[in-house]
This record gives sequence, C-alpha cells and structure tokens, in this order.
Amino acid sequence: MFLAGLSISPNSSVFIKKIINFARMCKKIGLRTGAFYIIGFPGETKDTMMNTVNFALMLKRKYDVGMHLLFATPSYGTRLYKECKKNGYIRDNLTPRSFAEVRQNWGLPLIETENFTAKDVQEIAQKAMKKYRKLSIINYIKYPRKTLKTALSQPNLIGKFIKNI
Repeated sequence: MFLAGLSISPNSSVFIKKIINFARMCKKIGLRTGAFYIIGFPGETKDTMMNTVNFALMLKRKYDVGMHLLFATPSYGTRLYKECKKNGYIRDNLTPRSFAEVRQNWGLPLIETENFTAKDVQEIAQKAMKKYRKLSIINYIKYPRKTLKTALSQPNLIGKFIKNI
C-alpha cells in the first residue's frame, strides 16, 4: 500500500473502503502488511496530515498494518522540487546532508508552506510514531504466539523492540 497526503473526504470514500477491505482480507488470511504514508506535500494542511496519520493508526489498531511514515521530499529534478522552488516552499540553506536526513525518522522536512512549517510536520510524525509504538506493544502482548514466532525467526528484531521501548 502507498498513501500520500491522504485527505479523507466523500470523494475518497470508495478508495478508503477498498484499502480497509484489503487490510481486513490480509489479516483474515494471516498475511503481514505494511503501508507507506507520505505527509508534508504542498496543498496539505495540518488537518489533512492528521487525517493520514489517524487512518494509518486505525489500520494498525484494527488490522495490524505496519506504518512507514515519510516526509514529502523534493528531490532535485522532480516536479515536486520545481513546484516547491517556484512557490518558495523549500527551506533555505539546504545541504546534501539535509536531503539525506529528511529520509530518517528524526530528520527535518524540507518543505514549508503557508499551511505548515517543517517543525509542524516533524511534530505530527513524532506523535504518530509514539502512538504507533504503543499500538505495536499492545499487539505484541495481545498476540503472544505471533510475537514469539517473529522473535524466533528474526532475532535481530528483539534488539530493535527493546530500543523502541
């Protein structure tokens, strides 16, 4: 699954229902799922970003869909870069390091618009990840057999789990 700047509106309800149905079917047959979400595009607001996050957290809560939350990144040469440059949405004094860091959970987004700052987007993502980690811990406790099976098949995840606590 890949969702970018999801704005839940009456026009998107069919799409949303298809995603939920897909997640439901995957959980029913035991297929592990994850979804990528991108926030911080021009045209978004803090509210639409929160809609995306809340949708992702609902999928985690109900269907155990993994959440991979990323920031919109205007890479050189892309339409997004050109649009952001034209409208003055790219933060000043960007370095190659800035472009590398934005791809990390702790990085600072590169895009700022009249509707949000880079710090706003970062804070939304940090709060989302905190809630996501709590939901993950609940699922580990709720499904001990699945947790044990995962730990035995992927022992490197135990260290990551402890680090995230």
